[in-house]
Amino acid sequence: MRKISLYILIFCTIMITSCQTTGNKSSPAVLHFSWRIAGVLPSSNNGSPFGLAGPVTGVSNDKLFIGGGANFPTGFPWNGGKKVYHDSLYVFEKQHDSLIALRHVYKLPYPLAYSANCPTDEGIVAAGGENENGIFNKVLRITWDNRTQKPAVSFLPYLPLSLTNSAIAFYDHKIYIAGGQSGSCVSNKFYCLDLKDTSAGWETLPDLPHPVSHAVLYVQGNANGDECIYLVGGRQEHKDSISDLYKEVYQFDL
Repeated sequence: MRKISLYILIFCTIMITSCQTTGNKSSPAVLHFSWRIAGVLPSSNNGSPFGLAGPVTGVSNDKLFIGGGANFPTGFPWNGGKKVYHDSLYVFEKQHDSLIALRHVYKLPYPLAYSANCPTDEGIVAAGGENENGIFNKVLRITWDNRTQKPAVSFLPYLPLSLTNSAIAFYDHKIYIAGGQSGSCVSNKFYCLDLKDTSAGWETLPDLPHPVSHAVLYVQGNANGDECIYLVGGRQEHKDSISDLYKEVYQFDL
């Protein structure tokens, strides 16, 4: 079977063109960039790199983590191939302009894919996700320990709801989780965890305008310079019909 390799890409060239004013008209800033291959995942048993969907990814203490994920190593699903969830945790370090995988392959506490992943000041957070046993409400925090020279994995308070394919953002020592899939349903829930007071657990925020998964969540200043959370796009899956695809952008004041 043909496999799509997961390549690690980095910006090779970044050029920002500032606004140019001609008369009373100004053209918007344009960001130009190009990609190149910085590294690849270790090879599978047949000698070729394998692809992973929905892995845990992020950077901690200058180390890039790629862990878990899912694929179909024995064939496409429509040809009888079975989805396999993985628990391997690969660590890459930058050498000159390339990313090199460390020789040792570490392990996550359990096979995991499609978690909501976000780098924080205290490590990479991987919230929810799924494997062959179902959808999780567990939340991992993964860091690179410079003293032991290996990953350190710990648990944060569990989510109020088991979720996969949620959106996640980090701002001002707080983690925000929006939407996601929970069993046969799509969630409209919005949660927050203060990493400086994890004993308080997850705070339930006002519901989202509609159930959504696979959305983008990020923090940015609004027109007044106030920081806000933005929820962009996503979809709502229906059991017996085509999914609703969203183009709306919602702003939540912090």
